[in-house]
Amino acid sequence: MLLGIYGLLFEFLNPGAVAPGLIGGLSLLVALYALNLLPINYAGAALVLLGIGLMVAEAHIGSLGLIGIAGVVAFVIGAIMMFPSGAPGLTLSLPLLAGTAVASVVFFLLILAMLLRSRRRAVVAGAETLIGAEGKALFWQGTEGRVLVQSEVWRARAAGELQPGTRVKVTAREGLVVIVEPA
Repeated sequence: MLLGIYGLLFEFLNPGAVAPGLIGGLSLLVALYALNLLPINYAGAALVLLGIGLMVAEAHIGSLGLIGIAGVVAFVIGAIMMFPSGAPGLTLSLPLLAGTAVASVVFFLLILAMLLRSRRRAVVAGAETLIGAEGKALFWQGTEGRVLVQSEVWRARAAGELQPGTRVKVTAREGLVVIVEPA
C-alpha cells in the first residue's frame, strides 16, 4: 500500500515520469483489493487512510512537517488497530511497521530540510529579479525609451533624459515598463 502511495506521490510531484504512477496505481489497487479480503478493523483502516492522506497533503502544502508527522502517527496507530489480535495467522509485523514509520519520518525530514534550504536561496526568476538589475539604454527620447536588461529589451521611464549607451539600474517595474535611473 505504501509503495502505491509513494509511487503516486512521486508521480504527482514529477508529472510525466509515468512508471512511478503506473506502479503506484497498480500497487494501490492490489493493496485495496487485499484489504477487502482480510478481517480488519475499519476504524484502523480509516486511520491508515487518514494518515496517508495527511502525508500526501504535507507534500503539497509544506506545513514544515506538522501535517506529515501527524500523518505518520495516524498511520502507525491505525496499522496497530487494523488487525485484531484474535485473527489466527494474521498478525502485524511490528518491525515492518516501525521501519515504515521511520522511513516516512526520514522522508518528511528530508523534504523539510530541502524546503528550508530552498527558502534561503535568492530569487532567480520573476519580477523580483528585475529590481536592482543593471542594463544599458538603447534608445531614449524625453523621459521614456528602451533599455537592455538581462538580455531583454524593455520599455523604460526615468526622471530625466538619458543618452543611448548609458548604464542604468532598474528601481521598479510597472507592468511591462521598468523605471530606471543612471547606474
